[in-house]
Amino acid sequence: MRYSRIHLLKFLDTFYPLPSVMDACSFVKLVRKRTSRLAEFLEKEVLASNANQRSRSFDAKVHVDIAKSLDSLLSLKEKDVERVIWEEHKLTDERLLTCLVPYQMAANIIMRGLPQNVRKMCVEELRDEEDYYLKGITKKGHNKFIQWIERDVFVSTGLNYLRRLSPLRHARIPVIAVMGHSQHGKTTLLDVLQKTSFSEEESRGTSQSIRAFTISASESGFSSVTFVDTPGQRVFTETRFHAQIIADALLLVVSLVDGVQIQTLEVIKVALNIDKPILVVLNKLDLYSDPRKADEAMFNVLMDLREAGLNVVMVHKPKDIERLRACESSTKLDAQSSKEVQNTLQLFAPMKKVDAQYKGSKTHPVVNLKRSCAGVCISAKKRENLDLLWSLIELMSSTLSPFCHSRMGNYTSHSCSHQAVILESSKHLFDEESFRLRKNVQRLQKRQDATNERQKLRLEKNSVSARIHSALNNDRKKLQSSNPTSTNCLVLTVIVREGCITKGLLFVADQTRGRVDYMIDAAGNFVDKAYPGTAVIIIDVHSNTGCPGVGTHLLSMPFVDERDRVFEYRRWLQWFIECFPNRLNLLRPRGMDVSFAHLGDYGQIGNTHCLEYQLLYGPPQDAFSTGINSQSTEEELSINGSKPLEKSIAEYLSEKNLEDRERHNGSPLEDGSHQKILMEDDLEVTLQTTWTQLQPRKRPETQEMHDEMIKSCIQIGVLFKVDSWHSARMLHREINRLGTRKVAFHVVGMRFGELTADDIMFFGRAMKIAVCYRTPLGLSTDLDQYLEINDTWVLQTDDITEVILFLKWCAVALHKEHAPDDYGVTERSHKSYLVLMKDKSGKSPGKKMDQQKNSRHRRLLVTPNF
Repeated sequence: MRYSRIHLLKFLDTFYPLPSVMDACSFVKLVRKRTSRLAEFLEKEVLASNANQRSRSFDAKVHVDIAKSLDSLLSLKEKDVERVIWEEHKLTDERLLTCLVPYQMAANIIMRGLPQNVRKMCVEELRDEEDYYLKGITKKGHNKFIQWIERDVFVSTGLNYLRRLSPLRHARIPVIAVMGHSQHGKTTLLDVLQKTSFSEEESRGTSQSIRAFTISASESGFSSVTFVDTPGQRVFTETRFHAQIIADALLLVVSLVDGVQIQTLEVIKVALNIDKPILVVLNKLDLYSDPRKADEAMFNVLMDLREAGLNVVMVHKPKDIERLRACESSTKLDAQSSKEVQNTLQLFAPMKKVDAQYKGSKTHPVVNLKRSCAGVCISAKKRENLDLLWSLIELMSSTLSPFCHSRMGNYTSHSCSHQAVILESSKHLFDEESFRLRKNVQRLQKRQDATNERQKLRLEKNSVSARIHSALNNDRKKLQSSNPTSTNCLVLTVIVREGCITKGLLFVADQTRGRVDYMIDAAGNFVDKAYPGTAVIIIDVHSNTGCPGVGTHLLSMPFVDERDRVFEYRRWLQWFIECFPNRLNLLRPRGMDVSFAHLGDYGQIGNTHCLEYQLLYGPPQDAFSTGINSQSTEEELSINGSKPLEKSIAEYLSEKNLEDRERHNGSPLEDGSHQKILMEDDLEVTLQTTWTQLQPRKRPETQEMHDEMIKSCIQIGVLFKVDSWHSARMLHREINRLGTRKVAFHVVGMRFGELTADDIMFFGRAMKIAVCYRTPLGLSTDLDQYLEINDTWVLQTDDITEVILFLKWCAVALHKEHAPDDYGVTERSHKSYLVLMKDKSGKSPGKKMDQQKNSRHRRLLVTPNF
């Protein structure tokens, strides 16, 4: 196994270099090998200190005595380690078959087998090391006997190397996230800027996924820039949050007609807390023929934005751009300017550079934050004022001056010398909407299909028929056991941070390892080199691992062996953290930090006040107790002269969301700006009313009460087939909110790609409902037969609103069937026939499945009659 130089240096000085966690087999091999080396060292020391007594018999006796004193370590077996870990320390879990050995237990096992004098020196070393960590001091040098080492690689691993290599910084392409409420014109604006037509391919004009585009200087006439397009519906909160974290600045699109809405407020509050500059774009100016009404609408929007925390300085003419540029330069030169002047003039600088007392934070977010920003009024459809917008974007980019440390292409020089941040991940090659537009992606898919067909034909020529089927089934089982998604094509949308990514680059990302086989842009064109700031789609066609999480970093590795070693270590570490979240102190020496943010939460979230927690799961846990008597509390605080408690971000957004629902007659679904397909309006209102009445009469106040309520419900298994990591996370989170007081949905599987007969065979009766969201339409006779035999209800759609509506429909139907007394119905519902909902043209396809070429536009619903 080859190691880079930085890892070899860690292994040379210490007899027992121990990582945070190992499996029992690797631990036993390391102990035996290192103990042999320790025995040689001790033998040389004894012989050197007794040089006058040396003889053959004396040397042989010393060799035997030392081997005898280290016999327990030299003959250590896996069952001995398993006995200590599983029986003595009870570190077992039904999900684990592998014995995981954390650092502290590994050190204890080794010290038990050391001679007394060596053990004493080892204990003294470890105590000194712990004292250093408890005092917050980094110890210089390594211990002689037992030393904790870091086997993982991080972003800092590569950055430290690049800084040592060259202190120079290079300018990189800025990344700007386009944010805003649904139907405010984000995708339309990007289509105009880059001369594409992605908005026409969206599900009825509403973005359902995240995309990234890099517009070169030759295309725009201005500096190169990377745009990130985000969906604006409520359920895509996590998608927007990740886009804001990754971007350098935000482009906030607000419709003059609809004004500031709930998702607009969410974007503003998040941006103010993570301290990202904002450029406000007031869109749909073309809908106003009267200039006075347009000015009135713009004034109302600006007032609402000011109330939300944005003081927008509007730009109407090119002279305003020059004035802003002059103000920015004068502010940089005038160090004595007041805070108010800086806050007004530095529209594009992070607030913490303008005001050192700025309180924005991801860990402790604040509602009442304010900043100044620039704004422009445009019409994306009529292409009005786009030059002003481009000038503002260029000015903002020059003010931010994003940089990188390297643009080189050689990734074998050092670990993590090339880096990218993951914006989206998937395990199948195409999505339903854009596959027809991407000719190169179609060619890749055809190439993969042809390769699989050649392998099948080769197997048929060399084997008899019975052995063929046996081998195919065995290969399929092996693939499914090592890869839970049952596909071998990893697709990552990334933003390059360091280095020039090229074909052939080896990488690790979160719990994933891979190789760059192909690179394409958002339009499907092949890309040879991706420089820092560029958005690119990386494809690994031989992947046997899962999807990395969005927001994690793709890190280059020089050798395959080292990449696999880091991958295996991360997998052990992830298993331990997931199975034993309350025993993380065993992973490192006492006094060291044991948080592993790059591996997910797994019960580690202790701060329910952090921004991400509040956006995804609502108000902090203590907010419920403080909010019970909020009115009396505020009165007491006013009497004492103290300020009342400030609302949390989640409470603020919940109130605004409630006001928005009341304004729209209590409709909890999305804005309804697109055509209704799944259900007519009157039936939708009836369904929503019934579902609301079947909700728990009293919400559980504790986790224990919630668990008891779930146990008393009917458990319904749901399989999701999705297109991306964000879709999987979003559906897994939303489904917990869509049951009733007698029906609880349980996710039995989350897979990528189209629904197949293998999915039905694998999950069987554990699955009652299958939802295919933004996946290709699987049409086969076998699939239809398995669905009918398994009595599975299926929805195929690319609209999240239909998914939510369908699951509510299922919850009501199952509640009515399994709990008629609680439902208020005496007779049980009978399954009469299967129903296929209307297609896009509005014509009913009938009772049997219509094999049309334009099946992509169909919305299939296979369920009992409701």
